[in-house]
Amino acid sequence: MKSWRSQEEAAEVGTSGQPVDHKTNLDDILKESGVGKGNFYYHFESKEALGYAILDRYIQRFSEHVIAKAFRPDRDPIERIFTLLDLFLEAQRARNCMGGCPAGNLAAEMSDIHEGFRQRLGEDDDA
Repeated sequence: MKSWRSQEEAAEVGTSGQPVDHKTNLDDILKESGVGKGNFYYHFESKEALGYAILDRYIQRFSEHVIAKAFRPDRDPIERIFTLLDLFLEAQRARNCMGGCPAGNLAAEMSDIHEGFRQRLGEDDDA
């Protein structure tokens, strides 16, 4: 049986292209990742905690791979917008235009039914 070495590695389970939402069963996540429940609970106290880690990982990747590239200080404002749109298009083409935005999908679905996600998403409004 496989083992996660860190919480960051565990969060990768949700960024692997498999949809994770409120209907996702913990046993399905563990089966897909090949990790046992003991290892899961070593890193996370609940499925919601894994969801938070997945959302944080999406946001981190988006900041590193999209925002940092599109909004470089040496670009003029119009070039920034076109670069941002090109990066969005590139990401959608890589997924055959299926699934939309994984972070947006997770956030939109969970924020309606889980107060913790709504609060977590609201934290970045002031950033």
